[in-house]
Amino acid sequence: MTIRKNESMKRSYFLIAFCFCVLLFWDFYNNNQPTTDLLNDVANPIKINNVASIEASGKGYTITCDTTKDAYIVLPFSHTTSFWKRIQTDFSRMGGVRSFEIFYKLKGDAGFTGKRKLKKKFVEVNTLYSYDWWIPPGEYEQIRIDFIGFHPKSKVVIEGLKLHEYSFFFYCEAYLYLLAIVILCLFILPGSALYALFAKQTDGAGRCNLLYFYCYSLIFYLALYLVEILAIELGIPSTIAVTFCFVILTLTLFILLKKQGRFSFFKENIVSEKKVFIFATFLVVVSCLLVTQLSGTPFELEKVNNDTIDGHTIFSKFDGHDNMFQYVNGKAIADDEPFSKYYGEGLLFYDVQDRGIVAGVIYSVFRTIFTTFSTYIGGSYLTYTLVGICMNVMVIFPLAVFFRRYFSEKFQTIFLIVLCLNTFVLSNFYFTWFKFSGAALFISGLVVLLEKRDRSWSWLVAGMMFGLSSSMHAGNALAIPLVFLWLAYLNIREYGIYSIRSLIFPVALVAAFTIVNLPWVIVKQVHFPGTSKLLRQHFLAGREGGSLFESAKHFLDSYPLARQIEIRTENLAKSLRLDEFKNCVELFTRREYRKFVATYNNYQYFLVIFTIVPLFFISFFAAMTNFLMRKIVMVNGALTEQSNSLDRERNVLLLLSFATIISIMLLAFKRMVDVNHELPAGTLLIIHSLLIGWILKSGRAGQLILFVYSVFSAWCIISFSQYYIF
Repeated sequence: MTIRKNESMKRSYFLIAFCFCVLLFWDFYNNNQPTTDLLNDVANPIKINNVASIEASGKGYTITCDTTKDAYIVLPFSHTTSFWKRIQTDFSRMGGVRSFEIFYKLKGDAGFTGKRKLKKKFVEVNTLYSYDWWIPPGEYEQIRIDFIGFHPKSKVVIEGLKLHEYSFFFYCEAYLYLLAIVILCLFILPGSALYALFAKQTDGAGRCNLLYFYCYSLIFYLALYLVEILAIELGIPSTIAVTFCFVILTLTLFILLKKQGRFSFFKENIVSEKKVFIFATFLVVVSCLLVTQLSGTPFELEKVNNDTIDGHTIFSKFDGHDNMFQYVNGKAIADDEPFSKYYGEGLLFYDVQDRGIVAGVIYSVFRTIFTTFSTYIGGSYLTYTLVGICMNVMVIFPLAVFFRRYFSEKFQTIFLIVLCLNTFVLSNFYFTWFKFSGAALFISGLVVLLEKRDRSWSWLVAGMMFGLSSSMHAGNALAIPLVFLWLAYLNIREYGIYSIRSLIFPVALVAAFTIVNLPWVIVKQVHFPGTSKLLRQHFLAGREGGSLFESAKHFLDSYPLARQIEIRTENLAKSLRLDEFKNCVELFTRREYRKFVATYNNYQYFLVIFTIVPLFFISFFAAMTNFLMRKIVMVNGALTEQSNSLDRERNVLLLLSFATIISIMLLAFKRMVDVNHELPAGTLLIIHSLLIGWILKSGRAGQLILFVYSVFSAWCIISFSQYYIF
């Protein structure tokens, strides 16, 4: 009975999936049908009312009208439709106009009535004024466009008026959410399949998979990158070669899983961690929503770029090109173009050799695969952003394992929600400088060694993860030294200073790290001589010119040691940002809530201390409450030796993370030294995770305050976003 029921459910799922694919194909087909251009009809209207003139301009037609009265134009519209269609209007100027409406007249109608009115559109400030209406089936004769405003000489420039076939899914951003989920699956499934093939089933389902699959997926796509380069060198269309190899490799992986009887282990790895995967999917969808809606422009693939994913989108203003580098790197690789086309003559703030390349390489593979099916989708900056979102969201998976190592699993979902409820974390999911993608690999490598330090394979894989982390974003490398020394110390303590393991294991990690980064180092030495621009900028006061040694000498001559100590300690004190905290309090007490929200979100994004300090004080309050009430938090009624060990390990990690931040801030010597987004993202996320976890573990008093703080953070984000989304 159960077998028949399962078979019936499988057939139902297959039927639903098949119907969905058919509808998707139909929608895609309609979206790609030629449009009917109605713009020329604007020049020859059937009727005008309170319209002074209609003049042709470079972009379309300029209409001068009195919007304080009943201003409208009537256009011929002889179309018969058997299904819904869409009218698209594009305005480049809406001077003196608050809103406008469209009426339609069917054959046999005496005139325009309220029953034939489409939904009123209100003019949005600082937009490109692109609007859409759905029209029902019918035999049409005319349409009327009404302009409502506040100026007797209002000027409207219509640069586009088109009739489209019905397309619900592909004409708007709706398909983006499906595309983003597909990309997320493409980062999860290959790596999970590889892990299921080679891992010991005794390692346990899910938990270890979350640490390994992203690294393995990157290896999978790096193999496809080699295919891409080979195809370009041989003159073979890279789109066909890469896509073909992608399909073959994917099928091979799943065939091997079936033949080796590991497919059930693969499914178990996914199903056992479904809560984390669902949360990651939710984050991807939310990130897509923010990217498309907070940009301040109507949705179109080509209208979303590195400039639109700024300002409101990241709750701040960022003038750099950090979300552009890997896009042009991937484009140059996939299209077989020289990097100088995008970096030459100071087109971007940095040169190609100043950044890692792995993220651009991975994007080039996805760009090539998607271009096989659609050049429109494959070449879009927004598609690149979706790839970046999915790569950055990967940090959720090792963080979940990291949290469960030290705290109760029942708080996992709450922890993930609280972690994401600030603009620093939220914006870094979709601002594509790949710091969180690198942090995912760094934290994965760290947890691998914390859990399985007795295996040489763990040190090799961790070294590979650390190497890929640094190649994603160089800032992640700054998190490695202190952690590596601590892990090496633990290794010596366990096996003895004279043990071969004490030497071989750390050497294996260093060797793997070096091998991962060596290809790009060699390429830079041969083709792009290094300028050490980032090193000079962050640690040598931006000293340019001459060799790195000469710049360092000039820096030491300009800033004697005593002066350096003075400036560095001063920067450390300023990093507390007391004036900024005071400014926020003043804005709130004066009830300037909108300004407060914008300011607070801005500070959170740029000054991460605005997320650390509240958590630190909540932790302190929870500790004092526990002390005063003389309560000791126990697991199963007793403190075990293992829990004591994990508590010590957790405390050391927290101290190491703070030590990493302080040491970087003391070593840095530039205009702005802060606890900010320039610090290694992995270290900052570890601090956040440990503080949130301890608060959740501390008891009801800390949990209550954390809840209030989370509601406040959510209010800050939503109250800011509502002006642009709703």
